[in-house]
Amino acid sequence: MCVSPEYRTFRCVSDEAALAYIGELVRTPWFWSLLQDATRGVGARRERTRPEQFLNIELPMPPENMQRKVVEILDRQSRLRSRHATIRQANDALIPATLERVFSEAY
Repeated sequence: MCVSPEYRTFRCVSDEAALAYIGELVRTPWFWSLLQDATRGVGARRERTRPEQFLNIELPMPPENMQRKVVEILDRQSRLRSRHATIRQANDALIPATLERVFSEAY
């Protein structure tokens, strides 16, 4: 992940946290609501999250094998969503063409 050098960065303890799990976790609306609760202000006037505020946020940290399992499930879910989006696009193009063909042959 890329961040501005003006922001603090944190490292995960490698045998306690899978980077992919943390990556998935911090992308969730749930995590962003925790960050929002850890800061004050509104919109452009919202303060930056200070390290001590960030470190007060508690994240669910199951054993590493379960973290990998969560990442696998979310990855499969993402692939399925992508596949379904492709199918929906094909249907959106196919249905009107099919209806036009059916009704033009009927008359």
